[in-house]
Amino acid sequence: MKQKILPLAPQALPEKRKIHNSLLLHCRTWRDALKVGIRESYVINTQDDLAEAMEIGRSHFNQIINKDDFKAKKYFDLDRLRELQEKLGNTAVTQWLVLEDEGVLVHQNQPTIEEKAAAFDRMMSA
Repeated sequence: MKQKILPLAPQALPEKRKIHNSLLLHCRTWRDALKVGIRESYVINTQDDLAEAMEIGRSHFNQIINKDDFKAKKYFDLDRLRELQEKLGNTAVTQWLVLEDEGVLVHQNQPTIEEKAAAFDRMMSA
């Protein structure tokens, strides 16, 4: 018999918590940040658990979370962002939005092709 993992009782948990920003720096989209939030959640164990807690169909929620160019992607209602983070017990998505706005995400700091070419030219002329 497989043992079922039970989440902690919500009343036993503290308020929404911030997770360490280093966990979010490599996220390219808010969907990636949400996956980190699920992984770091004390309450939610899987995407399906979050879909159930948000009262969204599992397949619909998976289409929101998993970007698939071959299927019609569903969109998340941002008016429910606060509720989503309350269900998760952390603020991963809004933390990621702040990091993106500040321009400190790893993918935002990658040099462009032009910058790489200029650096190569400087290196070759030195």
